[in-house]
Formats: sequence, structure tokens, C-alpha cells
Amino acid sequence: DRTVHSKVQSMLREELRAFIRTAHDVELIGAARTDSGVHALNLPAHFDLPLGDMVLARRIMATGSEELLRRWNRRLPPDVRVTRLEAAPRGWHAQFSASSKLYVYQVYTGALLDPFLAPFVHHVPARPG
Repeated sequence: DRTVHSKVQSMLREELRAFIRTAHDVELIGAARTDSGVHALNLPAHFDLPLGDMVLARRIMATGSEELLRRWNRRLPPDVRVTRLEAAPRGWHAQFSASSKLYVYQVYTGALLDPFLAPFVHHVPARPG
């Protein structure tokens, strides 16, 4: 059984290959994976275009970025979205170029957990007294 991460990565890669019209495998690299039940915001990813293909790079950035975003988001699960596509400096890598990471742990201590918060917090009810 494939993880959500691998399913999303495969779909993004398929759409990217179709968009740039290549039969070659395109490597799409995400910054990290999340554990089950963990949520991520602003998780970067990157892909490298064929070396020296500036025509393709210009086409994607000039007109294609919005179309590629639409194609990706149309196929993604509703809780996953690609919000931005931009050119990165040469040598930039999603996994190794991060300058920091921020982890936020949310613990709800109220007696009754709001069902809308349940997927996003750990519930530790306060003891009465």
C-alpha cells in the first residue's frame, strides 16, 4: 500500500511529464515526509528541467505556471494544494537548502474536545479539581 506522500508525488510527476511533453522520468523531490497524523504547511519541493532547456523554463514561468498549478490542484486530494511555482537558484535543493524548520505541537486541555479541532490537536483533558 502506497503512502499518501508517494501517491501525491507520483501524480505531480505524471502531470509534470505530460505538461512538459517528455517521456523521460522527471524527479520531483519534496523537502520532507510527514508522519501519520502530522500536518505540514509550506512544504517546498523541486524538480530539475533538462539541462540547458531555457525555452522550456521560460514557457513554464511565462504562461505555464498557472496552467500547471491548475492541473496539479485538480487531481490532488482536497487537503493538499500546490500554491506557488517559481524558479529556484541553480543548485537549490528542497531537502538540503532549508535554513530552518518550525515544529508546532498543539495540546488541547479543555474537558470537551471540539470535533473541528480533533484532527489538528492532541487532547489531554485537564483533571477536575
